[in-house]
Amino acid sequence: MLKPAKAATSSRKSPLAVLRHPEPLLPENSLQNKTYIGMDFGTSTTVLSAVSLRDGAEQVDALIIEQPDQDGVMTRNHLVNTVIAYVNKRLVFGREAFRQRSFLHEGRNVFSSFKMRLGVDLGPTYPETAVRAGVLKSGHKIESAQDAAAMFFRFIKRGVQTALDTAKLPKTPEWCVSVPASFEANQRKDLETALRAAGIVTSSVALIDEPNAAFLSYLFETSRGLNDSKLLELLRERSINVLVYDFGAGTCDISVLCLESREEGIVSRNLAVSRFTALGGDDIDLALARQVLLPQLIESSAPVQPSQRDIEERILPRLQPTAELLKIRLLEHARDKGIETTDGLREASDLRVTALDIESFKIGADEFHLPKPGATLIDLATALEPFTRFPVPADDRTAHVFIPVQDALEKSGLTADDLDGVLFIGGSSENTIVRHTVMKALGGTVEAIVPKDLRSHVSKGAALHSYWYNGCGFDFIQPITSEPILALVRGGAFETILPASTPLPSQVTISDELIVEDEGQKRIEIPICVSTADKLLGVIVIDSPDRKGFQRGTRISISASISRDKLLVVEARIGDRVAKTAMLNPMANRPVSETEARLLKAKQAFNEVLLKHGPRPPAAKVIAYANAAESAGDHQLAAELFQKAEQLDPTRNFAVSITYNYARAGKHQLKELWARKAYEREPSAAAAYNLAINVEGSDEKETLFREALRYEPDYHSAILALGRVLLRKGDSEGTELLERSAKKLSQQLSTHNIDESGCRVLASVSRELGQTDVAQEAEARAKTLSPKQQTSAAYSEDNLAALARPAIEGN
Repeated sequence: MLKPAKAATSSRKSPLAVLRHPEPLLPENSLQNKTYIGMDFGTSTTVLSAVSLRDGAEQVDALIIEQPDQDGVMTRNHLVNTVIAYVNKRLVFGREAFRQRSFLHEGRNVFSSFKMRLGVDLGPTYPETAVRAGVLKSGHKIESAQDAAAMFFRFIKRGVQTALDTAKLPKTPEWCVSVPASFEANQRKDLETALRAAGIVTSSVALIDEPNAAFLSYLFETSRGLNDSKLLELLRERSINVLVYDFGAGTCDISVLCLESREEGIVSRNLAVSRFTALGGDDIDLALARQVLLPQLIESSAPVQPSQRDIEERILPRLQPTAELLKIRLLEHARDKGIETTDGLREASDLRVTALDIESFKIGADEFHLPKPGATLIDLATALEPFTRFPVPADDRTAHVFIPVQDALEKSGLTADDLDGVLFIGGSSENTIVRHTVMKALGGTVEAIVPKDLRSHVSKGAALHSYWYNGCGFDFIQPITSEPILALVRGGAFETILPASTPLPSQVTISDELIVEDEGQKRIEIPICVSTADKLLGVIVIDSPDRKGFQRGTRISISASISRDKLLVVEARIGDRVAKTAMLNPMANRPVSETEARLLKAKQAFNEVLLKHGPRPPAAKVIAYANAAESAGDHQLAAELFQKAEQLDPTRNFAVSITYNYARAGKHQLKELWARKAYEREPSAAAAYNLAINVEGSDEKETLFREALRYEPDYHSAILALGRVLLRKGDSEGTELLERSAKKLSQQLSTHNIDESGCRVLASVSRELGQTDVAQEAEARAKTLSPKQQTSAAYSEDNLAALARPAIEGN
């Protein structure tokens, strides 16, 4: 077994020093004044553990947390559902809140998965919340994910104090909280702010990456003979590499560790962590809810047809708890039958499980209900397929359970053959299909390690880390960065400030790498990004002290420090001018395009308006959100928002825009309905054209296309469409119209005033007219055209610094 260090004077040694019988880490009085708490703050479930001294040796146990229902009746369990509910003008948390979740409205009177929304700035996360400022006597509110987290932590703090009293442990806690290894600075900052608001910490908090905490607990238990693994036998002979696969409700987090046994004890190094991957059991639940329960609900509630926004924001959250229950029951059957693949699920007997009725609920005037919701093994296979299919997709941004493993292995420089074990943790790792997928993709003879309790390891490891780190000043596993921190400069180039896998804490200074490129430049902006320009953390801004501006060639120095808990500060200096980043919370914890960013920015403003005005926001704000959705390609949302704008302001007419967006969204029935409405309301070129493409008869099409051209003689789409209708009738006018269309597009091609879509149309028309050479030229030009890059609204390309050395170019 592994023996902890003997006394406080040895605290710089590893607590798991040598392979002998365990002895106390520190003298007994070290645990008489404080209790060392570890909290695994999970997306769906939170677990807390504490270190205590028994029979001369440290013990780690999960704490039993009291969770009252709305009548004050207590549930006592070490598993606490990460849910808050507002029921009968009273807040409840944990088991009772989870039970109420199916009957309440997510974001209004029940709040869940708020961990995954930390670090994101979309204005108020819950614009329709019932727990607004002024509602509670305490003065607290739940308008954002950070508010929800702080409120949940207040309940947890109270529950821990009661648990310590019951267990007769010291009442002064030292906390450590686990976080996904890939949580970036913005997410960690929000978490720490929420912990501070709840009074759990007063300054900084000890954080530990979840995979590292789990491995620490596993190693500790193995040292006590509680686990059977070949890893420790191998460790006596050589260093070992272990991949920790943490698959929870909201994240898939991978850590690659190297352990080596030395004379002074065991040394552990973090080789790599995966990038932040918002993939977890919740995604499987939502897939099951969307593919199986939603059709059942709509069929049971016919003829009601909910909008896409209502589906995403109101209905699916209501169906998700039932989907999770059905998934768990089906997976239990699969495990009992030894089924490990989706093909196995399909081939098994078509077992169907059911859950309690989903009681009636209303969205506006529409009422929904679903008696006896159910799902089969085949349904589960279909929901799991995208996440577990073979071969593993080549696109590393795909939501697949093995993609984060590929990312971590690539960063570590190891291959699957270099691994000695894969430790599975997290509640979603109970899914045998997921585990089989990971091990099959790895191949080889690597050992799969599946602890008996997949849910408590992280909290126990966090408690051990609190004990050793807070009590002994020892850090068993030094954390590292998951992705590189970069400074964006002109021309889309980057200067690396901190590479991926940098040991923490770390401080670096980059001198003379960046320069002022323009003589008299008045402002320097240095965007700080994670991994790509699409994940912006903040912008350093330095203004010239006088009207002359900065001199061309002036050197810019950058220094950065990142704490053990991955909280980042970046500073830039030009002469005696110094500025730090104002760390921004991005609008998403993933790379987003500038078009997506504009949509999220519009949603941010819309959320603020909803919180202020309730269900009847100003029409102008809804229209702005609709325009942003259309630009971002979310056409169904755009159509529904334009409809909402008409309801708010009946003097407005968006029928043409609604028709266009429903057409782009593939909603053909709605497209036809609104095309007719647009024409009847206000005939125009666009209205006549849209209706023409929806009617069946060629004569009516011809009439409407001609009407469109009477309104606008140069309406190119109508010219082209009418020409094709007439050509099919054998009318020579059709050829004339196509030639007219081709001539116009050819002129645009020759003057380089044509986009990719225009090239494709020209190629098609030219082939119809037998002009093969023009078609080939248009097709060749289309391949060279791509949408122009747009500058981020957060900074100006003209204000960026430049590299002092030439940028390296690819082939």
